[in-house]
Amino acid sequence: MSGIVLRLLGDPQLRVVDEDGTPRTVGPQSGRVSGLLALLALNVGRVVTTDRLVEELWSEDPPDTARATIHVNVSRLRRQLRETPMAVVTRPSGYRLEAGEDAIDLHVFTRLARDAEAAAGRLDWDAAIDLAARAREMWRGEPFPATVVPVLEVEREHLTALLRSTTEVQCRALLERGRAAEALELARWLRSAEPWAEVGTWATMRALHALGRGPAALEVFEEHRRTMADELGLDPGATVSALQLEILRAGAEVTAPTGTAGGSMPAPHSAPAGLPAVPAPAEVAGALGLIGRERETAALDDVVAGLRGQRPAVVLLEGEGGIGKTTLARYAARRAEQMGCRVVWARAADGLAMPPLALWRRVLGELALEAPRAGEDGRTVERAFEHYDAVVDLLLSGVPGNGLLIVLDDIQWADDATLQVLQLVANRMWSEPLAVVVTRRPSPTRLTVTGATALERIVGEQVTTRLPVGPLTREDLTVVAGGGTAGDALLARTGGNPFLVGEVLRLGADPVGRTVVPSGALSIIRSRATGLPNEVREVLDLAAVAGRALDLPVLSEALEVPVAELVELLQPAVERGLLVLDGTGPSWSFEHDLAREALCELQTPQCRGRRHARLADALERLHAHDLAPVLAELARHRYEAALGQPSMPAHVACSRAADAAAEQLAFDRAAHHRTRALATLERSPDHRRQRFACLVALTRERRHVGDVVGASAALDEARRLATGMQDDALTREALVLLGGPTLWNWRQLDEVDTVSIEALDRLVATTTEPGPRAELLGTLGVELYYSDDRSRGIECAREAVEVARRLGDTALQARTLNNFAIASWVPSCARERRAAIDETLGLGPDLPGANEAIALLHRAPLLMREGRMGEARHDLARVERLAPRLGLPEIEGQLSAQLAGLAMLEGDETWAEESIERAYDVLSRTSLWGGRWVRQVQQVTLARDRGRLGEVQDELVRTASQEAFRALRWTALLALAETGRVAEARSWQKRWNLTTLPRPYWNGDFDDVQAGMVAALLGCPDPATCYDHLLSLRGTVTVAGTGLAVWGPVDDVLADLAERLGRPADATAHRRDADALRRAVQADLLGADGAAG
Repeated sequence: MSGIVLRLLGDPQLRVVDEDGTPRTVGPQSGRVSGLLALLALNVGRVVTTDRLVEELWSEDPPDTARATIHVNVSRLRRQLRETPMAVVTRPSGYRLEAGEDAIDLHVFTRLARDAEAAAGRLDWDAAIDLAARAREMWRGEPFPATVVPVLEVEREHLTALLRSTTEVQCRALLERGRAAEALELARWLRSAEPWAEVGTWATMRALHALGRGPAALEVFEEHRRTMADELGLDPGATVSALQLEILRAGAEVTAPTGTAGGSMPAPHSAPAGLPAVPAPAEVAGALGLIGRERETAALDDVVAGLRGQRPAVVLLEGEGGIGKTTLARYAARRAEQMGCRVVWARAADGLAMPPLALWRRVLGELALEAPRAGEDGRTVERAFEHYDAVVDLLLSGVPGNGLLIVLDDIQWADDATLQVLQLVANRMWSEPLAVVVTRRPSPTRLTVTGATALERIVGEQVTTRLPVGPLTREDLTVVAGGGTAGDALLARTGGNPFLVGEVLRLGADPVGRTVVPSGALSIIRSRATGLPNEVREVLDLAAVAGRALDLPVLSEALEVPVAELVELLQPAVERGLLVLDGTGPSWSFEHDLAREALCELQTPQCRGRRHARLADALERLHAHDLAPVLAELARHRYEAALGQPSMPAHVACSRAADAAAEQLAFDRAAHHRTRALATLERSPDHRRQRFACLVALTRERRHVGDVVGASAALDEARRLATGMQDDALTREALVLLGGPTLWNWRQLDEVDTVSIEALDRLVATTTEPGPRAELLGTLGVELYYSDDRSRGIECAREAVEVARRLGDTALQARTLNNFAIASWVPSCARERRAAIDETLGLGPDLPGANEAIALLHRAPLLMREGRMGEARHDLARVERLAPRLGLPEIEGQLSAQLAGLAMLEGDETWAEESIERAYDVLSRTSLWGGRWVRQVQQVTLARDRGRLGEVQDELVRTASQEAFRALRWTALLALAETGRVAEARSWQKRWNLTTLPRPYWNGDFDDVQAGMVAALLGCPDPATCYDHLLSLRGTVTVAGTGLAVWGPVDDVLADLAERLGRPADATAHRRDADALRRAVQADLLGADGAAG
């Protein structure tokens, strides 16, 4: 089964292999693409005609564009299959999926099921058990779960029936081999799957009888009899009735046959021979006090069962502190251990005190694997991906054959790199006996763009199940409290939080008595800590400041108390339930973070600060030989000890932690520590150079995690500092960061930084060394973009490119060509800009991946304007492969935005809506205005395509009225005019001063076309001027911004203007040209499909 490439039993999954040989799991695009793939897979190796595909995918009223849509979807499917052994080939009448049947799970499942049935027919019970178990292990859920295609719904019912019959075969075979306990769980599943079918009842009775549980077997019969009588008006069948008589004649008490296996396995997955059975879930749940968590434990049972099959999984348990996430994770761990699987537990520490990737290093260490080190070449973003990929390679290679369950506890404290590795693990899982259970509180700090993107991808992976864990209900609490009104009282006092419930009950107080029971965690912990000896309180208070897990050597050093004596002091806290002892270590920790946090709250800030200082001193003494492993923890304690005041020890510690994190490519952690280093550095002339270095480093780190606004703020302060010091070298170091490779410059719409421009002019005039001069010229060109001196900026960027060419430095050429592509982003320079982008892409294998992705994203909209949609799609497909390696949020956001533009052109509204929201989610965090502008333009485009423009225009006008979103004003004005609100349109046109052609800028072509459309409707701006101006765009396609939307041929607008001007012959010619371009675009889209066949 390792050769399976396509899984359709459950959510569809494809196993693809990247260019470098790295396997990944991806989900085929939802909707008709997924349905198309399923139809072809059902008929693998056979031609499915286009007519049949149209009939199946549109069962009623197929649109005129149905065949074209199939062609487009086949093309999309081919792009996904390109990295697999499968392919879709075109034949005169339709399409065929070329692949072996063994590459598709439902065909393997069907064959195994038939073979199991044949083995049972030969009475070869061992073979029947093995074949049926292997078939059922492949079942991850209902096939084609999100489709409404009739033929697939029929096939779903057929496969589901085959699952039931295979379960019957396995159940019967187990009974024949005397393995009644294993058969019992399958029998129960059969009863629940088909309550009125006799086979489940018969098998359950037979298994219970064989286990010596005759009365239970008879009770099953009685339940079945009542169900049949009440709901169907029938008596039980002859087979079940005969078994009842047999049991009655044998006597209710029957000794279990010798050799009957004990234990059970949750349906529908049974254990392969040779592995121990899983203990009953109720036993483990009862031991852990999991009341009211049936849904969560059932999901975890299924995950644990999957460790014995080919169903790797990630489970994300989310909820507030004390809600029971860790208890549920312990439940999963206990179940896995009792099944014979390896369990590795790694918990994140709060306060960002853990080194980067610490959780994964802990996991690898437990598996006796040495974590790889990051490479040392200069390509930072690619190096990070390669490092994370190496970690995943190592982890997957170390998964033991008997199964591995990893628990990542409190991952809200984890760094971005930890989340990115988890996303890669989830993406690359396929058939490993591996499950990862993750617990996460709502993030106490806002995630970086990189971290949020990684978390979103984790949730979106096929193997991931997201389980929100909520408070206990009134009914649950009534059971806990023993009935009566106590459940209501407990709910009122604890909000259903299991930790607080447990603490209230631990105190032994009457839950109804208001004056006795504390109302929250703080009062609970205070009451439990009251009366402890002072020396014990001192240990607890210091430990609470240190973190959840107690580090005895550090506490011993800080308190100057021997470890043995310290252990004795901990015992009263254990007895009071404040600490828990893990006897296997042994090790001590707070029972819950809420307990630790409450003890911290009971201390004054000054006391906490002093304790942080003691812990920092202790760490430095204990690790004087090598501080590297504790730099993050040391930085936290030094910073907290400073209490918000300048402190050189805190600054040094935070700076060292930031440097170490940046070295390990954990830029989110680096930025966090660097921000604290700045906060604790005294603002004095003596420290200006240190401050400058800190700001420049922070700029780079924030840029890496997609915080463009924060990076810009740090850079501005660095530039002001360098200028104030009159240090040209430092000024140059700060300013050239503005010219680094990027999709767009650092400035907001129409922002001009005259101070930076003056400084760059001065540095250009005094710099003679070619390389630095090229960097300065390119940066100046970018900075002049929004100024009145844009033409000079284009010349500066052009000169920078010439200098870089002469030097032959690939990285410098890529940088300066990117500068030119931004500086010359106006209609009049379109050809030269396109040539610069093409030159970038021709620089060869030394071209950094980020530069390549940016150039492709710059070129795709230019190709769209030329009507070359197939080539644009090819460029974006290349960016899709590059983006995960780069991990740059702005690239991922722009890619999603451009994919949405193509999806709208192709008529795939579902894909378009998903891509629009995905783009907005990223872009809104990397720009003050860009994300919202992009989304509004795309939503307007969707509304125009649907004929529902009136639904979005009011919000559009409100947004455009804000100065930050003035780039939307032509769009808003056009929407009013197109929906007949002419008086309002004229009023806003006057208020916004949109009576003449727009000024040229990066979105100039789109605004020019919109101005022409407004002129054709309102007569203003001057239609003749608009017509003459737009003639230069004749024969092109209207594209919004960077490929955000495609609005059709410009000749359509020219035709409307010609009609308004009373020139019918010109209007007819433009209509003819527009129709020809539309046909060419459609042929180009379909031509890419045909070429692939």
